Amino acid sequence: MSRISRTLSVVCSAAVIAAVTVGVPAAPASATTTTVDCTTDGTTTGTFTITDNEVTDDSACTGDVIIPNWVTSIGTDAFRGSGLTSIVIPKSVTAIGTAAFSNAAGLTLVTFEPDSALHTIGQLAFNASALKSIVIPRSVKAIAKQAFTNANGLAMVTFEGDAPSFVGADAFRNVAPGAKANISHAAREFGTSGIWNNLIVVRAAAPLNGALTPEFGAPVRTADGFTVNVTNFDGEFTWVANAGGVLDGVLTVTGVDPGVEVTVTVTTLRDGYADGSATVTGAAREGAEAAPVDARTVLPSVTCSPLPAQVGSLVTCTVAGGVSGIDILWRVAFNPTVAGEGLTLDASGSGEFSFTVPVAALGQELTIELVDWAAPMSLGVPGGPVPTSVPSGEGPVTVWPLVLLLALAGGLVLRRGVCAQA
Repeated sequence: MSRISRTLSVVCSAAVIAAVTVGVPAAPASATTTTVDCTTDGTTTGTFTITDNEVTDDSACTGDVIIPNWVTSIGTDAFRGSGLTSIVIPKSVTAIGTAAFSNAAGLTLVTFEPDSALHTIGQLAFNASALKSIVIPRSVKAIAKQAFTNANGLAMVTFEGDAPSFVGADAFRNVAPGAKANISHAAREFGTSGIWNNLIVVRAAAPLNGALTPEFGAPVRTADGFTVNVTNFDGEFTWVANAGGVLDGVLTVTGVDPGVEVTVTVTTLRDGYADGSATVTGAAREGAEAAPVDARTVLPSVTCSPLPAQVGSLVTCTVAGGVSGIDILWRVAFNPTVAGEGLTLDASGSGEFSFTVPVAALGQELTIELVDWAAPMSLGVPGGPVPTSVPSGEGPVTVWPLVLLLALAGGLVLRRGVCAQA
């Protein structure tokens, strides 16, 4: 075979493949008229004609039809009075002409391909068709008068985008009673009356914010149930439990027999948010089981050294007798306050912290406080007026303004004292 013959063979084979790959006729190479079969389940049921990329008319076309994807418009009267039952319109089509599907009494389904470029639906385009519903592409800008008039089974029209900028008179006259226009939550051009061109407007709900899923600490047994902290409690939500209740971030469950485990579902509710839910399992105490220790009721003692101290001295305070694992915020009160956080008591309930006495403490009363960081409460004793002497018992650590020593030494002397237990 010559080189020229082989080349022609390849070109011809490629043309045949392109024509049959998608199951519809390939676009003609130049302006021409093409006849396309209407096929249903592989059976030819009439034909329709395409001239210069426009469907112009049909001949006894019935059943299901797919318009080739190179067609750009469906012309006037193209399928008027035909026996079509469904049609797929490609995204290449920009216009549907006057009466294109008028009196197609069996036409119940029209499908537009995604990303449709359809711009115009002509006058009487679907007049007296059998449509039950239709989705109008967001690209549509004009619906001519009487486009869907007398389509008396049409009950639902869904608009992908906003309202077309032009809608002719009686476009949806004599459709199904109570027919609806389904629109997105963001659409703004359908008015505020709730009725648009004889259709009842149904606006989709706005997308919901993400759910708040409850998170829990460790359950604490009680005599007849248990309590558990909700670690991500947010008062902007409503908290609903199927047993017990949530108040100020604590789930309390009662009415539980000793030793019996109960699983509780807690749900969060808020307008504009998806519902969130989670479960937690707890049990009531059994028999003589001791009640748990509440770390917030065990007040540690504090001792500080060196005392007395001068401005610039590093003072170290030892905390003892607390509950292990509790986080402590410590404060040394004068102006400005020296404060620290992150002191976590060790396994023996002890810990220590240090601070440097600043110049700002000159003449100021000094008080050391400990605060339970998880649930703030004072564990120390706030200072009062500077005493004339330091009692031998418990009391706050105070700084005495010793005027004569300050004048001579320029320092601040701390009188001996102890941090009080509240």
